[in-house]
Amino acid sequence: MAITVSGLTVHTQTGAGTWKDYGGGGGSAANTDVFLSSTGSRGRKVSNGIKGFAYEVNASGTDLSSTVIAIRWATLAGVGALDTRANSGVVIRLEDTSGNTSDWAVDGNDTYGGGWRVSVIDTARTETSNSGTAATLTAIQYVGVVWDETTTVGGGDDNCFIDEILSFANTGLTVSGNSTSLIADLQTWDDGGDYGLFETRSGIIFSKANFDLQPDASDMSETGETLIFENPAFYDGTNVSSCLSEIGITCSDADNVTLTRCNIIADTNSGEITGTDSNREFDISTATDFDLSTCLLRGFDGTNTVSLGGSGQSISFTTFEECGKITAGAAVIRDCIFRNTTDNTGAFFYDENSDLADCQFFSDGTGYGIHYRPTGAGPFTETFDNITFDSYGLDETVDAALHINPVTNGADITINIQNSVTPTKDEDAAYTGTFTMQQTVTVKVTVSDTGGSVISGARVYMTADTGGPLSEGTVILNADSNGSGIVQDTGFNFSSNQPVTGRVRKGSASPYYKTGPISGTITDQGLDITVFLVEDE
Repeated sequence: MAITVSGLTVHTQTGAGTWKDYGGGGGSAANTDVFLSSTGSRGRKVSNGIKGFAYEVNASGTDLSSTVIAIRWATLAGVGALDTRANSGVVIRLEDTSGNTSDWAVDGNDTYGGGWRVSVIDTARTETSNSGTAATLTAIQYVGVVWDETTTVGGGDDNCFIDEILSFANTGLTVSGNSTSLIADLQTWDDGGDYGLFETRSGIIFSKANFDLQPDASDMSETGETLIFENPAFYDGTNVSSCLSEIGITCSDADNVTLTRCNIIADTNSGEITGTDSNREFDISTATDFDLSTCLLRGFDGTNTVSLGGSGQSISFTTFEECGKITAGAAVIRDCIFRNTTDNTGAFFYDENSDLADCQFFSDGTGYGIHYRPTGAGPFTETFDNITFDSYGLDETVDAALHINPVTNGADITINIQNSVTPTKDEDAAYTGTFTMQQTVTVKVTVSDTGGSVISGARVYMTADTGGPLSEGTVILNADSNGSGIVQDTGFNFSSNQPVTGRVRKGSASPYYKTGPISGTITDQGLDITVFLVEDE
């Protein structure tokens, strides 16, 4: 491992130092028998009452605003006696230098089953309750946990413990250096410090921290790992809300990051969250060289959702599932799948810089596929090459495959549909320009001799036959075959099946060939035929 993780502050991992107790009865004490990190923890007996304890992070107060507080704690007896989360069974408490406290209710007997737990809370989230005056987050003196045991817990031993207290800015940790096993190395880093921010369960790595990638010239890569950003919740006094304001990965570096066959998932926790949710984003919009190959990105539907960047980024064979509208810049996107967007205004934001081909869009029945919004004055001409749409609505509905909405309302737009069927479209109500969508296909003739060798310099003459939309005799191809024996039109405007006829001949230069006939039909897949010529001796 050659990565370095910065931005994490370890306040305590031993149970030593200065502590403050809350509630009557016996106080807390260092415990060298029950712990996970370092050499000890802090423990206290909590029974039939509200009690807890907090570590003095700074006697003069410290700024913990917009900060993620991570505490590993445990209740080893009396779990069933805890009150519910909504009744503040277990809270993270911050106290300022004036003695004001703010509590975030993170657990209770309805959400916690005992044992060690790493709870996180973003102080940018409004607290569940306070002491009458909320703690001043820029002057925090103590950080700890308070438990509410509603009945008597037997025994005389400590039953509630704090193993460690950590913090980092809610903008995330910074991961720098280089690695060929980036996600696995994050777990190795965490294991080395006993932090509990990254945890492997059944081969999947779960993260309670968002992070920013800053690779060095040796680059970062990962193959075949799954990373899930957890979305822990607390009771905010009215609803169940996300503990964290931000979830995900960002990168703005010029050096390369490559993820291959990786699953990167933001846990939406949609079955529990009824209040404020996390901003889930995968933002590499200013990263110069970031490649995704055969990956899955799921659940990134926050403010920046999935934001890709410049033409140095290669995104291939990757699935974007249950994400918000994806902005791509000039990233080269090939053979990707966009499924079940959470943004009804479009799964993909397409402007004049977009480079998208060979991709599939699947609708869950609601919303557009592509939001086409070029920024200039126009006119604009685009080619959608092998871009297909499944289960989208009819023309001029809010569920059509394309939404035409240029910044300049009067801009004329032509979209050539190539190697796929013509999608449905909806023109924005404010759009006043002329919109033309036409399906283009490739009409190709390869000239070969009977032995299979291509013939260059042969004249290919193809015209429309009867039975199609074009008038009989309309010229479709009329050119000499190139060094590969090919004459083709990659932009033939297709409206319906068009029968063709014609001939191929080579009689102006040796070797000479007898005339060969052309016959076929141009379909929505185009036409690709080989004409074999017999040498004329």
